[in-house]
Amino acid sequence: MALFEKKTCDICGDKLGLTGKKKAADGILCKGCASRLSPWTGDIKEYDLRQLRSQLVAREANRQAVADFTLTRSYGDVEEIQLDATRKQFMLVTTDNVTLENPDVFDFDAVLDCSLEITEDRIEDKQKDEKGKLVSFNPPRYHFLMDFILTFKVQHPCYDTMTLKLNRESVSLPGEGAGVSAAEREKSPDYRRYSNMAEEIRNTLLFHSVPHYGSSSTPSQADSCTPAAPAFCPSCGTPYAPGATAFCTECGTKLS
Repeated sequence: MALFEKKTCDICGDKLGLTGKKKAADGILCKGCASRLSPWTGDIKEYDLRQLRSQLVAREANRQAVADFTLTRSYGDVEEIQLDATRKQFMLVTTDNVTLENPDVFDFDAVLDCSLEITEDRIEDKQKDEKGKLVSFNPPRYHFLMDFILTFKVQHPCYDTMTLKLNRESVSLPGEGAGVSAAEREKSPDYRRYSNMAEEIRNTLLFHSVPHYGSSSTPSQADSCTPAAPAFCPSCGTPYAPGATAFCTECGTKLS
């Protein structure tokens, strides 16, 4: 091999730039090809060129699915899960331009599991003493910053896990060394909102009956009836459990 020989992308044949190229198990990708892969692909070195070529073909076909997608409901403050109730499809969206982003479109039944993790960052509250120095309370006092993370297990040839953070700002709750009490969680509208939101998403994708979004009940208090496919409001697309309510809890439309 000549010392100054130009290397090319093993996918598209274009010359490789000085930066941005990615190593596959048996070749090298240029920055452009690597950027068109799904963001959930993970470490490209774990895939061979045949798998990556196949994914890029599927990703191009996915653009039509994005174009055909009709948004009927979305959840999340920054990152979003968007639902198409008619086609029973969803996609996780992280930017304002879905055409450019080309998020993978999934059928509801591609979801194997959907679980919520509430992460907690404990911060000690301090007070100033007579010298103006910050010191601990006696006993120590804390508040906890909570984030609501959904993890989706999906059927896909190149990855099996996706994550979504529902909240923009962390939910702050007072607590003690052992954590935040159930009573403090129940008192917080934001905590209930994101918990109920996560439960509604989970029930919709897994075809469980859907709780009333925005209610004061926590997921553990939600009606535990037999799993059934949800219906969707004809006006705004909000999912609901058939027979559970006469009117849409989101827009007020009368339901059949």
